[in-house]
Amino acid sequence: MSKVDRQTGVERALRIKEARKLAGFETVRDFCRSHKELPEATVRTWEAGTNAPLTFKGAARLVDALKKDQLRVTIAWFLHGDPPNPRKLFSISEHQSAEYRASSFDALLNRYESLVQKEVNNFSEEANTIVCKIEDNAMEPEFFKGDIVCGYWVYGDDIKRLDGLNCIIDITKKQLCRKLHPEKNDRYSCYANYSTGSDTDLIKNIKLEKAAPIFKTIKSLDRFLKSK
Repeated sequence: MSKVDRQTGVERALRIKEARKLAGFETVRDFCRSHKELPEATVRTWEAGTNAPLTFKGAARLVDALKKDQLRVTIAWFLHGDPPNPRKLFSISEHQSAEYRASSFDALLNRYESLVQKEVNNFSEEANTIVCKIEDNAMEPEFFKGDIVCGYWVYGDDIKRLDGLNCIIDITKKQLCRKLHPEKNDRYSCYANYSTGSDTDLIKNIKLEKAAPIFKTIKSLDRFLKSK
């Protein structure tokens, strides 16, 4: 194992311990007793960080497990320390949410549609822009299903400068929001924040003619209502 690889493994190990404790588990044993899908020996190896550092698939397993503990964390944070940092989720109860929406839903809906139309129209007037609706949950907690994202297309070798950024990409005749990482021979990997079980969570060795770093985000209707 090289020095760089060893350092990476140690950094990932520290982030695993941090997330485990944020989820409320002081020991690996307690964590694995609550998450029987994760063998204790495997988690201990990840937290050692030397012989078998955490992989993309391992990070995806941790992300899925920690969702049960109301801890929102991403694959990119586990692997690279990329923001956002892990955070506990506190949701509005179904009773409160339904009561609130019933009181002013029509007015808020009209306001939301007006704001979205204005934002999209203003952005689309500029050259070389793209507006895309998020169709999956793979980029939570940065972007949520139903959010609208806007960006400016970047072409050719300039795409390499987007390493680690959230971008809109064209793949298999549809647009996705993913993080980019340049590979060899002008190829790229595109990855999500956590695994949804889709074959687009991690797309390897693809050629991109263009990509658009996300410049503006418009909240989904559901998130807009919850913020009011």
